[in-house]
Amino acid sequence: MRVLLFLLIAWAAFPCEVENLFNGTDTSGWKMSGSGRFVVEDGSLKPEGGPGLLCFAQRQFANGVIRVEFRPTDGNSRAAVAVRMTERGTGGYRIQIGAGDPWHCTGAIEGHSRAASCPSLQSGEWHKMTIALLANETGVYVDGQKVNEYIGDPQAPYPGGWGRSSVGLENDGPGSEVYFRSFTFVNNFH
Repeated sequence: MRVLLFLLIAWAAFPCEVENLFNGTDTSGWKMSGSGRFVVEDGSLKPEGGPGLLCFAQRQFANGVIRVEFRPTDGNSRAAVAVRMTERGTGGYRIQIGAGDPWHCTGAIEGHSRAASCPSLQSGEWHKMTIALLANETGVYVDGQKVNEYIGDPQAPYPGGWGRSSVGLENDGPGSEVYFRSFTFVNNFH
């Protein structure tokens, strides 16, 4: 995990290439799969129906930092940020957003790593999630607090791989709305 700490320090201290993946006006460059959808409302991505996965389709990403701003609408809100997946949205990790036990709360990596602590999220308020990706290491921070560190098996990468892979947003379905207003990728290895 020292490598991830170095990545975050380098991100904060040195010039970085920041790419905004959501423009606040439409879903250009994104592709939806599943029965749900995301619509743009007041500069935010609002989930409707579902479940579904909104995948950034313009390009894939390697090592770097993903920053996401999200707002749960109530205590039942659930969603995920998907990383390290294939172009078709398979494989990879789903970083959870929502209440629950350490295996299912915000910052847990579904099926792989529980959150060290479950952040207390206020419904209706915006929160920031930072996901650091470096090879097989993943670090998750919520509102500036570290909530998860995970090292995947370097010999058995997911179909998306430890190199270039896709990212996306997942909605859980009706009654579990989480809004998103910012989704950026920071690369300081350019």
